[in-house]
Amino acid sequence: MSGEFTNIEGVLAEAQNQNYYDLLIKQLSKDLMRVGVVQVSEMPCAPIDLKVWLENVLLELIKYDFDSYLQLLYVVDVSEKEMRNLTASLPEEMVEDVVFLILKREWQKVWFRSKL
Repeated sequence: MSGEFTNIEGVLAEAQNQNYYDLLIKQLSKDLMRVGVVQVSEMPCAPIDLKVWLENVLLELIKYDFDSYLQLLYVVDVSEKEMRNLTASLPEEMVEDVVFLILKREWQKVWFRSKL
């Protein structure tokens, strides 16, 4: 696995560079379906569209279905330590950081499975 990522674009670029982007999408889709928060058919495929779409999904969950938001973080296995280190106080400010943590963790799952 490449070094520590610093942003969403880095995660998505690494997934594309290693030809695992489709697997990343599949893993994210699987976890979203497990929580039952979205219709996977609505998920875009282009990286920049995926980022914006996931930000909107998370913002909606934070505002209107916080239990599902928490369940998604649990299913994805986002680090509690990293969540506590987020500094934004408003959901609109925090959502990009949470998308980064989700995509980073999903990438770790895909990368580790590919190496087995």
